[in-house]
Amino acid sequence: MNIDKSQRCLRCQIEIYSEDKPFFRDKNLCKSCYENDVTDQNINLFVLCFAVLFFIPPADLIFDFGLEYGFFMLLRVAAFTGFAYLAYKNIYSQFKIADLNISIIFGGIAILYNPFFPIELTRFIWTPINIGTGVFLLGFFNQQRVMRQFITDTEIQIKNTTDKHKNIPKNNLEDTKARPLEPEPKPEKENVLGAAKLIIDPLLVEKSLMEPTTGYLDSDEALGFVAGFSDGFLQSSAKHFGLEGTDEDLAMVTILEVVFEGTDNSADRFYELQTEDNEGFFAAQMQGGEQAFALLDKLKTASFSKDMQIGWLKEYNHWLDKRGKTENSSKWQISALENLFEPVEMLIDFVKRLDHVGDEELAALMVWTTKERLKFFEMSPDAHLWFSEPKKEHLEDLLNYQSASYVKIKALQSSGKTMEASFHMIMLHLATGILHRRTDHAFSEAAINMWITIRERSRNHIADAIERHLEEHEDKDAFLAELYSWQPKALLDPIEDE
Repeated sequence: MNIDKSQRCLRCQIEIYSEDKPFFRDKNLCKSCYENDVTDQNINLFVLCFAVLFFIPPADLIFDFGLEYGFFMLLRVAAFTGFAYLAYKNIYSQFKIADLNISIIFGGIAILYNPFFPIELTRFIWTPINIGTGVFLLGFFNQQRVMRQFITDTEIQIKNTTDKHKNIPKNNLEDTKARPLEPEPKPEKENVLGAAKLIIDPLLVEKSLMEPTTGYLDSDEALGFVAGFSDGFLQSSAKHFGLEGTDEDLAMVTILEVVFEGTDNSADRFYELQTEDNEGFFAAQMQGGEQAFALLDKLKTASFSKDMQIGWLKEYNHWLDKRGKTENSSKWQISALENLFEPVEMLIDFVKRLDHVGDEELAALMVWTTKERLKFFEMSPDAHLWFSEPKKEHLEDLLNYQSASYVKIKALQSSGKTMEASFHMIMLHLATGILHRRTDHAFSEAAINMWITIRERSRNHIADAIERHLEEHEDKDAFLAELYSWQPKALLDPIEDE
């Protein structure tokens, strides 16, 4: 199977294989993403046509189509089948109306229209029900359209930024303190997008925890750190990610414009600072470069993920410390996360879903959770302390991990990877329970009970799950011991020095 390292899928950023070429030429997507796109479009078209079906009976009252009893029975069968299908397709959806999951609502409507035990109502009662059903489907159709647009916003923004700055004049940086970016052969546009997106995703995760009113995102230090990190990462990681030949200047401009959108910083400001004697900017740039090299060391034994901490949040808190602005920083970060998602509702919904999952599936989930946890702890050496013996200085790490986990869960759910989303959900609720153990005892207790329930229900099937999901070369006995010896003790023990 031939692989083209110069081209990457616009959505998932994987390299394009020969079998992907026809799809890539059409939409810049790999075969898998292209097929998912087509499936989503077909479902949306089905919902739209399905909605129209429910407006036919009300229209008959006005235009007298002469509809007979057989049509209404056919409508019942179509409605029952269609809503049962939509309930199944949306079983893992997070979309709710009045605290009811959309899948439950679809299931309820399917029962209302079921042809096996028909609910007998007069036609004048059915008329507003049919109209309401059609309007509801149109609203769902619009919600799905908005959601798909939201998912691709960042990709579109990166593309537009690259187009805007494709021909930006490159400053002569030979006489400045900053290391000049070496010219490279002109790359494929998708190569630039792939390199930029690798860096932008983790930067945006950490940016989401920075309070805009502090002024940090407008500062020269913020621009210096991001530029230094991006420069170091781009120049040292091309071979690792198959991005040789990337136009680093164009990728740098794309990164800076996307990350600092809505602030006083920009790519133009970066080039201006290169010619100025700005001690804070160059110190932050050097710190960003060091963080990039430290991250690349981790990548020798771990795979890249936007969950990986890159040190920008620590640099932000250090900047606040120097200016005496840290008093409300942690409180704001917690508030920002609570606005980002509702942990109580997510936990309740997750536990309810576990009631409908068999013990064998929970055993598989425990195995995958343990594998991912071990991988994460290896990637971040201090991470095991966050869940067992966290100290006060680990608060920002937990906040960052919580935010990154939520972003990853939403991405996995939108792409249908429910198993991966589930084990990230477990770790997210454990982290949230630790952060809230002093302020919300009920949530913390619910989180630990969730963990104990999964462990106990899966106990009798763990051995089989390990046999199925571990490779031959992996030590199954050691893995089993690790699985049952680890506990998120921080949910029970107080954080020291707090």
